[in-house]
Amino acid sequence: NLTILDLDTNYISGELPAEIGLFGQLSELHLGDNEIVGQLPWEQLSRLNGLTHLDVSQNYLNSTIGPEIGGLSNLVSLQLDNNYRLDDDSGNLISYGMQGPIPGSIGNLNQLQELRMDNNFVGGALPSTLGNLQNLVTLRLESNNLQSSIPSTIGNLLNLKYLHLWSNYLS
Repeated sequence: NLTILDLDTNYISGELPAEIGLFGQLSELHLGDNEIVGQLPWEQLSRLNGLTHLDVSQNYLNSTIGPEIGGLSNLVSLQLDNNYRLDDDSGNLISYGMQGPIPGSIGNLNQLQELRMDNNFVGGALPSTLGNLQNLVTLRLESNNLQSSIPSTIGNLLNLKYLHLWSNYLS
């Protein structure tokens, strides 16, 4: 019956286990500021239908954003930010963070108010389906590898207050 799992800032290391999908009652999953590595188990995470908050920011992920994310239709806050990491001492790359394109299924998250994917290596085009996120207040995609024009559907986001797209290749 666990509904909130908050393990922020605990030096948790290794990959996020697929068994996370067994916590079917979770509404909030906070795993920020740890040392989690690898690919996120999107298929298992998508089983958490009641999830409203997902925070895996400030880890060492090397993960794509699976299309299964569109099944998390109750999400209010999605924080995948700050997973691109350099070694403090040597300056060598430790992790690329979130990579690849933002799937079009992101537009299914109609309850979403906060979307953070900043400081990663997310690439490709901004999906026009971002314009479906009518409740979005904060959209932070700065410091990535996005390469496209900004879709006109962004104009549909009437509740948007914070839009950060700098340090990409957008037009």
